[in-house]
Amino acid sequence: MMKQFNFYDIYGYLIPGMLMLGIVWAPIGVVTKSVPDQDLSKALFLAVLAYIVGHLLRVVSSSVVPSTIRKSSRERVVSDYVLDQSSGKFSEAFKLRLQEQIQTLFGISLEVGKDGDGKNNVSRNRNTAFFQARAYLISKKSAAYAEQFEGLYSMMRGLGCSLYIGVAYFAGWWLAYYGNRPYVTKTILVLSAFGLVGTVTLAPRLKLKGAGLKMAAGSFWLINFLGLGFWLGISSAKHYGGLPSANVHSLWPIGILMMLVAAIKCFAAYGEFAENFAMTVWRDFSTCVAYGSAPEADHPDVEKE
Repeated sequence: MMKQFNFYDIYGYLIPGMLMLGIVWAPIGVVTKSVPDQDLSKALFLAVLAYIVGHLLRVVSSSVVPSTIRKSSRERVVSDYVLDQSSGKFSEAFKLRLQEQIQTLFGISLEVGKDGDGKNNVSRNRNTAFFQARAYLISKKSAAYAEQFEGLYSMMRGLGCSLYIGVAYFAGWWLAYYGNRPYVTKTILVLSAFGLVGTVTLAPRLKLKGAGLKMAAGSFWLINFLGLGFWLGISSAKHYGGLPSANVHSLWPIGILMMLVAAIKCFAAYGEFAENFAMTVWRDFSTCVAYGSAPEADHPDVEKE
């Protein structure tokens, strides 16, 4: 059993999982003209299911969505980039103080007067120091604010992935309207087989290296949900004795557009929260070393737990 169910479980797993379940159910609810059952026991079951789906979604999103940013044609970890001489994210005085603190405690040089490139010793040393600084904050019980940013960027990544999946899934339902045309059905059948084979092939690799592999894995997942939406749409047409009305059919493009815009917004927020997380760890570590803790007074907008 879990000893503690905290805000990260809610932000990182429960909320994205609930959105994913809602997206999968929405077209079915529209076609069947039904609403979710409000029975408490079923609601609890759905909450548990959403939590599990959130975990699965995180495994997929963390392997497909890059946790790095692209600077000068190079992939960089945010916690490394913000310490570059040219990044302008921190003042020189702060970076020099942080470098001295890291050197004293961990014996690692941040070399804040240089720029990393994501692979050289400068970047490797900064990455090692970042994880040690985060562990130091946790040991001092001063990591709550940084962990909230971590939860928020994980949530935005999960929401963004759910919404992109929803775009493909709704597109499948929309294409099901044309399922009586043989070339449409054959095309979706080939795509479904291609997506399934690709997903199974890449499934053993928990960490995908390279933009090409990540894009391929993401494409396979989208194709799978495109097929899922299509075949569910075909099945519902057979079960209910015909295709949905033109009004219902017109809802899918509207949903697709809304989810696409929302997904773009979520991934923009994901990048912002990821940067805030890295910068907060460095700031709070420096404060904790200097004053013995990273007081909540420094962060008046922190949520009380």
